[in-house]
Amino acid sequence: MTDDAIRRVALADKVHNARSIVRDYREEGHRLWERFTQKTAREQLWYYGGLLAFFEQRRPGPLTEDLWRAVGELAWLVARDDAQRLRWIANRLVGSDRYVAVGSNLSHAIQVVGRNRLFDELQIISPDGA
Repeated sequence: MTDDAIRRVALADKVHNARSIVRDYREEGHRLWERFTQKTAREQLWYYGGLLAFFEQRRPGPLTEDLWRAVGELAWLVARDDAQRLRWIANRLVGSDRYVAVGSNLSHAIQVVGRNRLFDELQIISPDGA
């Protein structure tokens, strides 16, 4: 088996895994991370970011784009859920010194996601449309 064939099989496996995580995250939310060694969405997204960098260099093409889409969808779902949670907390802390910290955490989360080329047009929409 050639190196390219090995990378192709590994990439297909990572695409399948990422799509499965997206499906399970839609059902379980953040509870999903309890079954992984990397116990947070941030750690999982960091891991998949490394995989994307590797495969973009060594195996660019449609399958790598599929991995981008799956990881992008997961990042969007996580960012949306985090934003909703932070808005919920912020609404309960209005007038509190902690409100600014919550707001800056949300801003930081959006900035971090926004640095990735896939998320240039990311918009986080709350359930009430705000």
